[in-house]
Amino acid sequence: MNTPPNPDGAPQPEPSLREQAETWLAQEDGAGTKNLSPAPVGDAALMLHELQVHKVELEMQNHELRKVQRELEASRAKYFDLYDLAPVAYLTVSHKGLIVESNLAASALLGVPRSDLKLGPFYRFIHKEDQHLFFLVQQQLTESGTPQGRDLRVQPVGQPQFWAHLNASAAKDATGQHQLRITLTDINATLQMQSELRIAAT
Repeated sequence: MNTPPNPDGAPQPEPSLREQAETWLAQEDGAGTKNLSPAPVGDAALMLHELQVHKVELEMQNHELRKVQRELEASRAKYFDLYDLAPVAYLTVSHKGLIVESNLAASALLGVPRSDLKLGPFYRFIHKEDQHLFFLVQQQLTESGTPQGRDLRVQPVGQPQFWAHLNASAAKDATGQHQLRITLTDINATLQMQSELRIAAT
């Protein structure tokens, strides 16, 4: 709700939920749509008024909750499109090296259902001779916070190993612990083409 500015130009405070309910009731009463029976007096009038205000507050809260729910659903749909359906393999790795989140492309690239990737060690998908490169990336990223990139060999489950380019950037989880945001790109075809061009040039 937009609030009109004060005479000095500063915005007025947002009215409370009760104030909004009181205003709505006053408008409805003025239109003759609420009080269809003779208005009660004394304590009964106060009790009825409080019940009416409370009812309107609940209706307003319910309206806001439905609005927030719609916004969350739209946000989840956007997240699904941008993250889950992205053609690039995305993974979030904890400070202990465990996979806490991955998208469908990562699952396909590593040859493992996404549900089985979660909380498994990421380094197990890296060729043993290249695992030190990942640990170096993890160390440098934690110390400097500067995004890191490395070419290394990836060993998916049940598939031939391949060369991949790993990009990693720093992030933090809800508790403040360091995380790595990782993208993996298969560069086998690129390396093969470069090799063929070098051979052709000799």
